[in-house]
Amino acid sequence: VLFRSRRPPPETTGSLAVALIEWPAAITAACRARYDPHCPRELRQVMERDLLRVAAACRAQQRELLLEIPQAKEPHAAALSLARLYELDIRPDWWSLGPQADAAAWIRCQELISRHDPSCRGILLRLDAPAAAALRLAAANPAVRGIVAGGTIAADTAQAWLSGQLSDTALVKAVAERFKMLASDWSSARAAGHDQNERSTT
Repeated sequence: VLFRSRRPPPETTGSLAVALIEWPAAITAACRARYDPHCPRELRQVMERDLLRVAAACRAQQRELLLEIPQAKEPHAAALSLARLYELDIRPDWWSLGPQADAAAWIRCQELISRHDPSCRGILLRLDAPAAAALRLAAANPAVRGIVAGGTIAADTAQAWLSGQLSDTALVKAVAERFKMLASDWSSARAAGHDQNERSTT
């Protein structure tokens, strides 16, 4: 279960810890950080300070933290971001990363996590659109434990519902089928990646 909040409730404005403590400890805090290690120093320092506050609040409450790093243009930007955040002692329980350029990029992220935080639960692949190749590439890496499906995957279905072309029942069925198909694709890719890893070690 993920807790997402753009801002604290009015009565707790300015106090992230107070805002979070009202939620059950079993709820994971999900934070999307538009972090880029190449952005201007002043902006990067502000983002790093905010992420330190989030990480400290979650740690104090023994609450799991999922930190999402949006997709960047550079092939290995995700690994650079992970390296810098670990340098600051920001250690989320989960990372959420977009598709990577190649297997080497996933391996770099995996190695950073293993080196700095062996207790990390792993990476969730964020998909904002169906992408079989990206899914297969991620599934081959053991550090990637699952997927986070972005709302854009069901955007066209939702638009049809909003325009009155789909009933409530049809919408639910269409979205359920789409996510069922995505889950099946992930399971198949994961199984294929597991078989490939086994063959490479024999």
